[in-house]
Amino acid sequence: MNLSLESPFAGHMQEMLQFKKSLGYSENSYAGYLQSFERFCVENYPDASVLSKEIVMEWGRKTQNQKPVSVKRKVIALREFARYLNSVGENAYVAPLEMFGRRKPFVPYVYTDEELTAFFHASDRLPVDKRSPYRHMVVPVMFRLLYCCGLRPGEARHLHCSDFDLDTGILHIKETKRHKDRTVPVAPGMLELCQKYHSLTSLAYTDRQYFFQNPNGGVYHRNWLERQFWRCWKIAGITSFHGSTPRVYDFRHNHATRILQKWLEEGKELLTYLPYLSAYMGHHDFSETAYYIHLIPDRLVRTPTINWDELNSVIPEVE
Repeated sequence: MNLSLESPFAGHMQEMLQFKKSLGYSENSYAGYLQSFERFCVENYPDASVLSKEIVMEWGRKTQNQKPVSVKRKVIALREFARYLNSVGENAYVAPLEMFGRRKPFVPYVYTDEELTAFFHASDRLPVDKRSPYRHMVVPVMFRLLYCCGLRPGEARHLHCSDFDLDTGILHIKETKRHKDRTVPVAPGMLELCQKYHSLTSLAYTDRQYFFQNPNGGVYHRNWLERQFWRCWKIAGITSFHGSTPRVYDFRHNHATRILQKWLEEGKELLTYLPYLSAYMGHHDFSETAYYIHLIPDRLVRTPTINWDELNSVIPEVE
């Protein structure tokens, strides 16, 4: 992050970003907001040496055409900066959490068997696009990899060819949410599909860097992936959904819930197996994986193979 250093807070901003990076956070989580805040201070509080309540409140004021969620994000970024200042002995006003209201729990979309079948059949019917000649091969493989391996969309988009051992069927995931590397075994059927895809695309891109490489030699943008996602639903003829609106990221949620369903139906001890799923998905801690238990369909809640009273006493509700 390049700061003008005109603001008295610039030095501490650089230090905070380095500190956050050392903990595994991406610089992009805060850099843009801090850059904007520095410009704000140079223009409005050039002589300020303390992050006061007045500055924080003025910065958090909603401007014209600014969405409430954007205001919330920029104030949260500044709140983290204020907490960092206090930790290094600098006096700073920390915006209270009450300013943001109570966070509503997000409920991912859990696909039905029929919806998944229709979606993947539609992805196989994508027409050839002259602007993106390998789109009809990239899309069905990438979406299946997201679902079958529970990858985050960004992990699949940034996957390097060198990170995928097509002989052993092992993915080496490096571009993770918290920069925590992990290995992901790929099922035989999925591996065979990836091997076929790799052979075909290598004919056109002999020295390609990314497993899913766009015609310009880079990674596909997330907006591109989002467009293909909805294009597949349109081809499938599905325009209405039960519950929340589905997202590309929901393939990851569905991977986890389907694994849990399978274990429950097989009568496996869920608390014994959950740590394996946690490691496979690259979760930061066990509670992130335990969250998926609350997404399991109602029919499995009635299964006689598990003592739900005992399980609920161990795993708390997610706030």
